[in-house]
Amino acid sequence: MAQDSCPILGLESFLFKEVRTLGTSERRIETIKYLCRKRRGTMAEISKEFGVSVRTVQRDIDYLSGVMMIPIYCQSLYPKIDCAI
Repeated sequence: MAQDSCPILGLESFLFKEVRTLGTSERRIETIKYLCRKRRGTMAEISKEFGVSVRTVQRDIDYLSGVMMIPIYCQSLYPKIDCAI
């Protein structure tokens, strides 16, 4: 198992590649961790990673950057939307 840390959350976590359904809050935290690890990713990549639609990822990013005030920057590069943290 690889250990990963996220400077935004200040958390240490272990990465598991098991298939399970995440709740909304868990998925949003995992999205932050994903962007911390990768530094950037498309909404399509993030949706594939968590098994949700691109629209769900858009709502999650809107919530995280708006309500939670986490600095996630998205740029529309047709046909993909690139996000970075």
